[in-house]
Amino acid sequence: HAGGVGGPGTLDGLLAQMASAADGFGALFDMRIVQPAHLQAIIEQARELLVLRNLREIQEATRARREANASEERIRRLTEQSRRDPLTGVYNRLQLEEVLEREFASAVAAGQPLSIAFVDLDDFKRINDRHGHLVGDQVLRQFAQTLQRMLRSTDLVARYGGEEFLVVLGQSNETAAARVLQRILDETARTPMAVVDGHPLHVTFSAGLATRDGGTSPFADARAMLQAADQALYDAKRRGRNQVGQHRY
Repeated sequence: HAGGVGGPGTLDGLLAQMASAADGFGALFDMRIVQPAHLQAIIEQARELLVLRNLREIQEATRARREANASEERIRRLTEQSRRDPLTGVYNRLQLEEVLEREFASAVAAGQPLSIAFVDLDDFKRINDRHGHLVGDQVLRQFAQTLQRMLRSTDLVARYGGEEFLVVLGQSNETAAARVLQRILDETARTPMAVVDGHPLHVTFSAGLATRDGGTSPFADARAMLQAADQALYDAKRRGRNQVGQHRY
């Protein structure tokens, strides 16, 4: 407040002036003016009211700030949930397309390699038919966790649809990316993706790899890379599954 506590522009200052002028006003108008002691009590009460009002304003501001922070956190959580596949927890196809466009542009600008791979579980329909969709869902969740565990934090995993995933490997050339995918394939074959009636359930996958190297590249955009990876996946399936196919150009 202007003038500070006790200054001439404050309630304290005004009431103090009234107290000092009380006798003069009483004589002028021939009426009894409340005694300075009473005015001092009024000043103390006014000061207490001001303190209480300031405390209330602080509490209301604190509560409003807390509610705003909570709202921001809810928005952040909902935004993150909208980017995730609800079953597996990895990114969904919508988020994948946005990130892939950005990664492709960054790789082109920096002259860095970029690899992507379609990964598709082999004979997944047979798992659903034989063991039911609940077991199938468990397999998808466990497989997604295996992918995330064996990739770098800078890599991206997204569920493209059904039992198909897409892996984006930034700054990875074809040799390095193929080595990573083969390591994940070996780990997947060793690790049960579910336990059914006390028996471990193992799965395999086929992958199709496409790489934009750091120099010249046949891929004009990210969609061209997706198409190349999809063709490499088809070739891996055709050759017998449980392997990594690589795009050749």
